[in-house]
Amino acid sequence: MMHTFQAGPAVSVTDFGACGDGNADDSPAIQRALDSDGPVIVIPAGVYILGHTLRVPSNKTIMAHPNAVMRLANGAGTCRDDFIITNRDPVHGNHHITIRGGIWDGNNEHNVRGKDGDMQAYTGVAVNFVNVAHLDLADLTVKNPDAFSIRLGEVRHFRLDSIIVSNPVVRGNQDGVHIGGFCEDGFLHNLRAVTPMATNDDMVAINADDGVDLAINLGMKRGPIRNIHVDGVFADSVYSFVRILSQDQPIENIHIGNVAGGVRRFALNMTRWRFPIRSGNIRNVHLSDFHVRKIITEYLDDPMFPESGLIRHGDMLGRSAIFTWMGCLPIAFIPSCVSSVKTSPSKTFISATWPGACAVSR
Repeated sequence: MMHTFQAGPAVSVTDFGACGDGNADDSPAIQRALDSDGPVIVIPAGVYILGHTLRVPSNKTIMAHPNAVMRLANGAGTCRDDFIITNRDPVHGNHHITIRGGIWDGNNEHNVRGKDGDMQAYTGVAVNFVNVAHLDLADLTVKNPDAFSIRLGEVRHFRLDSIIVSNPVVRGNQDGVHIGGFCEDGFLHNLRAVTPMATNDDMVAINADDGVDLAINLGMKRGPIRNIHVDGVFADSVYSFVRILSQDQPIENIHIGNVAGGVRRFALNMTRWRFPIRSGNIRNVHLSDFHVRKIITEYLDDPMFPESGLIRHGDMLGRSAIFTWMGCLPIAFIPSCVSSVKTSPSKTFISATWPGACAVSR
Protein backbone atom coordinates (compact mmCIF):
# COMPACT_ATOMS: atom_id res chain seq x y z
CA MET A 1 0.00 0.00 0.00
CA MET A 2 1.53 3.29 -1.09
CA HIS A 3 1.51 6.55 0.82
CA THR A 4 -1.20 8.90 -0.39
CA PHE A 5 0.49 12.28 -0.77
CA GLN A 6 -1.59 14.72 -2.78
CA ALA A 7 0.06 16.57 -5.65
CA GLY A 8 -0.11 20.35 -5.76
CA PRO A 9 1.23 23.45 -4.03
CA ALA A 10 1.54 23.56 -0.27
CA VAL A 11 0.02 26.25 1.93
CA SER A 12 1.00 27.02 5.50
CA VAL A 13 -1.44 27.42 8.35
CA THR A 14 0.36 30.66 9.17
CA ASP A 15 -0.92 32.04 5.86
CA PHE A 16 -4.40 31.74 7.34
CA GLY A 17 -3.58 33.40 10.66
CA ALA A 18 -2.29 30.57 12.88
CA CYS A 19 0.20 31.82 15.49
CA GLY A 20 1.60 28.68 17.13
CA ASP A 21 2.45 30.70 20.25
CA GLY A 22 0.80 28.39 22.77
CA ASN A 23 -1.76 31.03 23.74
CA ALA A 24 -4.12 31.87 20.89
CA ASP A 25 -6.82 29.48 19.72
CA ASP A 26 -5.41 28.46 16.34
CA SER A 27 -8.19 26.03 15.40
CA PRO A 28 -10.15 28.52 13.24
CA ALA A 29 -7.05 29.43 11.23
CA ILE A 30 -5.97 25.82 10.75
CA GLN A 31 -9.51 24.88 9.74
CA ARG A 32 -9.48 27.65 7.14
CA ALA A 33 -6.30 26.15 5.73
CA LEU A 34 -7.88 22.69 5.64
CA ASP A 35 -10.94 24.07 3.87
CA SER A 36 -8.86 25.90 1.28
CA ASP A 37 -8.10 24.63 -2.21
CA GLY A 38 -4.56 23.72 -1.23
CA PRO A 39 -4.10 19.95 -1.23
CA VAL A 40 -1.05 20.06 1.09
CA ILE A 41 -1.25 21.88 4.42
CA VAL A 42 2.00 22.67 6.24
CA ILE A 43 2.11 23.19 10.01
CA PRO A 44 5.43 24.76 11.10
CA ALA A 45 7.04 24.19 14.50
CA GLY A 46 5.11 25.79 17.36
CA VAL A 47 2.41 25.10 19.91
CA TYR A 48 -1.07 25.35 18.43
CA ILE A 49 -3.95 25.51 20.90
CA LEU A 50 -7.12 23.97 19.51
CA GLY A 51 -10.38 25.17 20.96
CA HIS A 52 -12.29 23.16 18.38
CA THR A 53 -11.79 19.87 16.55
CA LEU A 54 -9.87 19.95 13.28
CA ARG A 55 -11.99 18.32 10.55
CA VAL A 56 -10.11 17.10 7.50
CA PRO A 57 -11.89 16.90 4.12
CA SER A 58 -11.03 14.45 1.36
CA ASN A 59 -7.89 14.71 -0.74
CA LYS A 60 -5.82 16.47 1.89
CA THR A 61 -2.28 15.97 3.13
CA ILE A 62 -1.13 17.54 6.40
CA MET A 63 2.63 17.96 6.78
CA ALA A 64 3.39 18.88 10.39
CA HIS A 65 6.87 19.73 11.64
CA PRO A 66 8.15 17.19 14.23
CA ASN A 67 8.05 20.03 16.79
CA ALA A 68 4.57 21.21 15.88
CA VAL A 69 2.35 20.56 18.91
CA MET A 70 -1.39 20.51 18.36
CA ARG A 71 -2.89 20.66 21.87
CA LEU A 72 -6.56 20.38 22.71
CA ALA A 73 -7.46 23.47 24.71
CA ASN A 74 -8.51 23.20 28.33
CA GLY A 75 -12.16 22.18 28.41
CA ALA A 76 -12.45 21.70 24.64
CA GLY A 77 -13.50 18.06 25.01
CA THR A 78 -17.20 18.39 25.81
CA CYS A 79 -19.12 15.99 23.54
CA ARG A 80 -18.82 12.86 21.42
CA ASP A 81 -17.80 14.83 18.32
CA ASP A 82 -14.78 16.47 19.98
CA PHE A 83 -11.27 15.23 19.16
CA ILE A 84 -7.95 16.80 18.31
CA ILE A 85 -8.50 15.83 14.69
CA THR A 86 -11.01 13.78 12.69
CA ASN A 87 -12.39 13.54 9.16
CA ARG A 88 -14.94 16.02 7.90
CA ASP A 89 -17.87 13.71 7.03
CA PRO A 90 -18.16 10.45 9.00
CA VAL A 91 -21.72 9.92 7.73
CA HIS A 92 -21.13 10.03 3.97
CA GLY A 93 -17.43 9.31 4.16
CA ASN A 94 -14.13 10.81 3.12
CA HIS A 95 -11.18 9.54 1.13
CA HIS A 96 -7.47 10.04 0.63
CA ILE A 97 -6.37 11.70 3.85
CA THR A 98 -2.68 11.78 4.81
CA ILE A 99 -1.13 13.16 7.99
CA ARG A 100 2.60 13.26 8.50
CA GLY A 101 4.38 14.39 11.64
CA GLY A 102 3.40 16.52 14.61
CA ILE A 103 2.67 15.96 18.29
CA TRP A 104 -1.06 15.58 18.89
CA ASP A 105 -1.78 16.30 22.55
CA GLY A 106 -5.16 15.39 24.08
CA ASN A 107 -4.36 17.37 27.26
CA ASN A 108 -6.22 14.82 29.38
CA GLU A 109 -5.59 16.66 32.64
CA HIS A 110 -8.03 19.30 31.40
CA ASN A 111 -10.24 17.17 29.13
CA VAL A 112 -11.80 14.28 31.00
CA ARG A 113 -14.06 11.82 29.20
CA GLY A 114 -17.76 11.79 29.95
CA LYS A 115 -19.77 9.21 31.80
CA ASP A 116 -21.04 5.96 30.34
CA GLY A 117 -24.76 6.25 29.66
CA ASP A 118 -24.49 9.82 28.38
CA MET A 119 -24.82 9.31 24.63
CA GLN A 120 -23.32 12.74 23.95
CA ALA A 121 -20.33 12.29 26.26
CA TYR A 122 -16.79 13.24 25.37
CA THR A 123 -15.00 10.03 24.36
CA GLY A 124 -11.48 10.98 25.42
CA VAL A 125 -10.19 9.89 21.98
CA ALA A 126 -7.37 12.00 20.54
CA VAL A 127 -7.16 11.14 16.82
CA ASN A 128 -10.35 9.77 15.28
CA PHE A 129 -11.23 8.62 11.76
CA VAL A 130 -14.57 7.07 10.82
CA ASN A 131 -15.75 6.07 7.33
CA VAL A 132 -12.57 6.87 5.41
CA ALA A 133 -11.08 5.14 2.38
CA HIS A 134 -7.31 5.46 1.95
CA LEU A 135 -5.99 6.86 5.20
CA ASP A 136 -2.27 7.31 5.80
CA LEU A 137 -0.87 8.37 9.18
CA ALA A 138 2.89 8.45 9.63
CA ASP A 139 5.49 9.86 12.03
CA LEU A 140 2.87 11.07 14.52
CA THR A 141 3.32 11.34 18.27
CA VAL A 142 0.01 11.10 20.14
CA LYS A 143 0.17 12.34 23.71
CA ASN A 144 -2.09 12.17 26.76
CA PRO A 145 -5.49 11.13 25.45
CA ASP A 146 -8.08 10.43 28.10
CA ALA A 147 -8.87 7.19 26.26
CA PHE A 148 -7.60 5.94 22.87
CA SER A 149 -4.70 7.60 21.08
CA ILE A 150 -5.95 6.66 17.60
CA ARG A 151 -9.42 5.26 16.90
CA LEU A 152 -10.49 3.87 13.51
CA GLY A 153 -13.97 2.77 12.48
CA GLU A 154 -15.24 1.89 9.00
CA VAL A 155 -11.81 2.64 7.55
CA ARG A 156 -10.67 0.85 4.40
CA HIS A 157 -7.20 0.74 2.91
CA PHE A 158 -5.21 2.36 5.66
CA ARG A 159 -1.62 2.57 6.77
CA LEU A 160 -0.22 3.67 10.13
CA ASP A 161 3.57 3.94 10.16
CA SER A 162 6.00 5.04 12.87
CA ILE A 163 3.46 6.09 15.49
CA ILE A 164 4.68 7.09 18.95
CA VAL A 165 2.38 6.89 21.97
CA SER A 166 3.37 9.15 24.86
CA ASN A 167 1.22 9.08 27.99
CA PRO A 168 2.97 10.92 30.84
CA VAL A 169 -0.49 11.27 32.42
CA VAL A 170 -1.84 7.74 32.76
CA ARG A 171 -5.55 7.03 32.34
CA GLY A 172 -7.65 3.90 32.04
CA ASN A 173 -8.57 2.57 28.60
CA GLN A 174 -5.56 4.26 27.03
CA ASP A 175 -5.36 2.08 23.92
CA GLY A 176 -2.71 2.94 21.40
CA VAL A 177 -4.51 2.09 18.16
CA HIS A 178 -8.12 0.95 18.49
CA ILE A 179 -9.60 -0.65 15.36
CA GLY A 180 -13.38 -1.06 15.29
CA GLY A 181 -16.06 -2.54 13.07
CA PHE A 182 -16.00 -2.42 9.27
CA CYS A 183 -12.25 -1.82 9.07
CA GLU A 184 -10.35 -3.75 6.44
CA ASP A 185 -7.12 -3.85 4.50
CA GLY A 186 -4.90 -2.13 7.04
CA PHE A 187 -1.17 -2.13 7.68
CA LEU A 188 0.33 -1.00 10.98
CA HIS A 189 4.10 -0.67 11.22
CA ASN A 190 6.43 0.45 13.99
CA LEU A 191 4.10 1.41 16.83
CA ARG A 192 6.03 2.45 19.91
CA ALA A 193 5.08 3.48 23.47
CA VAL A 194 7.75 5.68 25.06
CA THR A 195 6.49 6.47 28.58
CA PRO A 196 6.22 4.21 31.64
CA MET A 197 2.99 2.19 31.91
CA ALA A 198 2.04 3.09 28.34
CA THR A 199 -0.16 1.98 26.98
CA ASN A 200 -2.39 1.48 30.00
CA ASP A 201 -4.69 -0.79 28.03
CA ASP A 202 -4.14 -2.44 24.64
CA MET A 203 -1.36 -1.23 22.41
CA VAL A 204 -3.38 -2.55 19.46
CA ALA A 205 -7.08 -3.44 19.83
CA ILE A 206 -8.92 -5.21 17.01
CA ASN A 207 -12.51 -5.23 18.26
CA ALA A 208 -15.33 -6.20 15.92
CA ASP A 209 -17.92 -6.27 18.70
CA ASP A 210 -17.20 -3.34 20.97
CA GLY A 211 -19.27 -1.86 23.74
CA VAL A 212 -20.52 0.87 21.42
CA ASP A 213 -22.71 2.27 24.19
CA LEU A 214 -19.67 3.13 26.30
CA ALA A 215 -18.40 6.69 26.26
CA ILE A 216 -15.05 5.72 24.75
CA ASN A 217 -16.77 4.00 21.79
CA LEU A 218 -19.50 6.48 20.91
CA GLY A 219 -19.66 6.85 17.15
CA MET A 220 -18.32 3.37 16.47
CA LYS A 221 -20.18 0.40 14.97
CA ARG A 222 -20.06 -3.34 15.44
CA GLY A 223 -18.98 -5.03 12.23
CA PRO A 224 -16.43 -7.28 10.52
CA ILE A 225 -12.71 -6.64 10.52
CA ARG A 226 -10.59 -8.22 7.81
CA ASN A 227 -7.06 -8.25 6.47
CA ILE A 228 -5.06 -6.42 9.11
CA HIS A 229 -1.27 -6.73 9.12
CA VAL A 230 0.67 -5.52 12.18
CA ASP A 231 4.47 -5.47 11.97
CA GLY A 232 6.40 -3.96 14.86
CA VAL A 233 4.86 -3.13 18.25
CA PHE A 234 7.21 -2.01 21.03
CA ALA A 235 6.71 -0.96 24.66
CA ASP A 236 8.57 -1.32 27.95
CA SER A 237 5.62 -1.79 30.32
CA VAL A 238 2.43 -2.06 28.27
CA TYR A 239 -0.72 -3.40 29.87
CA SER A 240 -1.52 -5.69 26.91
CA PHE A 241 0.12 -5.72 23.52
CA VAL A 242 -2.75 -7.01 21.37
CA ARG A 243 -6.48 -7.44 21.99
CA ILE A 244 -8.76 -9.32 19.55
CA LEU A 245 -12.46 -9.29 20.45
CA SER A 246 -15.52 -10.71 18.73
CA GLN A 247 -18.98 -11.83 19.77
CA ASP A 248 -20.52 -12.76 16.41
CA GLN A 249 -18.98 -10.33 13.92
CA PRO A 250 -16.11 -11.92 11.99
CA ILE A 251 -12.47 -11.08 12.46
CA GLU A 252 -10.45 -12.64 9.65
CA ASN A 253 -6.94 -12.73 8.28
CA ILE A 254 -4.96 -11.03 11.02
CA HIS A 255 -1.16 -11.10 10.91
CA ILE A 256 0.77 -9.84 13.94
CA GLY A 257 4.53 -9.98 14.14
CA ASN A 258 7.65 -8.40 15.59
CA VAL A 259 6.25 -7.60 19.04
CA ALA A 260 8.80 -6.84 21.73
CA GLY A 261 9.09 -5.41 25.21
CA GLY A 262 7.58 -5.69 28.67
CA VAL A 263 3.96 -6.57 29.35
CA ARG A 264 1.99 -6.34 32.58
CA ARG A 265 -0.86 -8.59 31.53
CA PHE A 266 -1.01 -10.27 28.11
CA ALA A 267 0.92 -10.29 24.90
CA LEU A 268 -2.31 -11.39 23.24
CA ASN A 269 -5.77 -11.20 24.83
CA MET A 270 -8.64 -13.06 23.15
CA THR A 271 -10.99 -13.43 26.11
CA ARG A 272 -14.73 -13.05 25.57
CA TRP A 273 -15.00 -9.92 27.76
CA ARG A 274 -18.66 -9.53 28.85
CA PHE A 275 -20.06 -11.68 26.04
CA PRO A 276 -21.67 -15.11 26.64
CA ILE A 277 -19.66 -18.30 26.69
CA ARG A 278 -19.06 -19.63 23.17
CA SER A 279 -19.13 -16.17 21.71
CA GLY A 280 -16.71 -15.26 18.98
CA ASN A 281 -16.04 -15.49 15.26
CA ILE A 282 -12.28 -15.27 14.73
CA ARG A 283 -10.46 -16.91 11.84
CA ASN A 284 -6.95 -17.06 10.49
CA VAL A 285 -4.77 -15.30 13.01
CA HIS A 286 -1.04 -15.60 12.49
CA LEU A 287 1.45 -14.62 15.20
CA SER A 288 5.20 -14.42 14.75
CA ASP A 289 8.31 -13.12 16.48
CA PHE A 290 7.00 -12.21 19.91
CA HIS A 291 9.84 -11.33 22.28
CA VAL A 292 7.98 -10.43 25.45
CA ARG A 293 9.00 -10.29 29.09
CA LYS A 294 6.57 -10.24 32.00
CA ILE A 295 6.56 -7.08 34.12
CA ILE A 296 5.61 -7.44 37.77
CA THR A 297 4.01 -4.34 39.20
CA GLU A 298 1.89 -3.28 42.08
CA TYR A 299 1.10 -0.10 40.18
CA LEU A 300 -2.47 0.46 41.26
CA ASP A 301 -3.01 3.32 38.88
CA ASP A 302 -4.04 0.63 36.46
CA PRO A 303 -7.10 2.89 36.86
CA MET A 304 -9.12 1.01 34.29
CA PHE A 305 -9.63 -1.88 36.70
CA PRO A 306 -9.61 -0.48 40.23
CA GLU A 307 -12.92 -2.08 41.09
CA SER A 308 -12.69 -5.35 39.20
CA GLY A 309 -10.90 -7.45 41.79
CA LEU A 310 -7.30 -7.71 40.68
CA ILE A 311 -5.91 -11.05 41.79
CA ARG A 312 -2.62 -12.87 41.39
CA HIS A 313 -2.04 -15.88 39.16
CA GLY A 314 1.51 -16.85 40.05
CA ASP A 315 3.60 -13.99 38.81
CA MET A 316 0.79 -12.47 36.75
CA LEU A 317 -1.33 -9.63 37.95
CA GLY A 318 -4.72 -9.74 36.31
CA ARG A 319 -8.32 -10.85 36.45
CA SER A 320 -9.42 -14.46 36.16
CA ALA A 321 -8.84 -15.89 32.70
CA ILE A 322 -7.51 -18.97 30.97
CA PHE A 323 -3.79 -18.72 30.48
CA THR A 324 -1.76 -20.61 27.90
CA TRP A 325 1.98 -20.09 27.74
CA MET A 326 3.85 -20.52 24.48
CA GLY A 327 7.46 -20.08 25.40
CA CYS A 328 7.69 -16.46 26.50
CA LEU A 329 4.27 -15.58 25.07
CA PRO A 330 1.46 -15.10 27.65
CA ILE A 331 -1.89 -15.55 25.95
CA ALA A 332 -5.39 -15.40 27.38
CA PHE A 333 -8.27 -16.78 25.35
CA ILE A 334 -11.63 -18.44 25.54
CA PRO A 335 -11.14 -21.49 23.30
CA SER A 336 -14.62 -21.53 21.79
CA CYS A 337 -14.16 -18.12 20.21
CA VAL A 338 -11.13 -19.15 18.20
CA SER A 339 -11.27 -20.76 14.78
CA SER A 340 -7.54 -20.87 14.16
CA VAL A 341 -4.42 -19.27 15.52
CA LYS A 342 -0.93 -20.06 14.29
CA THR A 343 2.28 -18.86 15.86
CA SER A 344 5.72 -19.11 14.36
CA PRO A 345 8.60 -19.85 14.49
CA SER A 346 7.57 -22.10 17.41
CA LYS A 347 4.94 -23.72 15.15
CA THR A 348 2.29 -23.71 17.83
CA PHE A 349 -1.25 -24.05 16.58
CA ILE A 350 -4.45 -23.34 18.51
CA SER A 351 -7.81 -24.34 17.14
CA ALA A 352 -11.33 -24.87 18.38
CA THR A 353 -14.49 -26.05 16.70
CA TRP A 354 -18.18 -26.21 17.65
CA PRO A 355 -18.60 -27.85 20.04
CA GLY A 356 -15.26 -28.78 21.47
CA ALA A 357 -12.31 -27.95 23.56
CA CYS A 358 -9.12 -26.26 22.61
CA ALA A 359 -6.40 -28.36 21.03
CA VAL A 360 -2.79 -27.24 21.28
CA SER A 361 0.01 -28.91 19.35
CA ARG A 362 3.66 -28.17 18.78
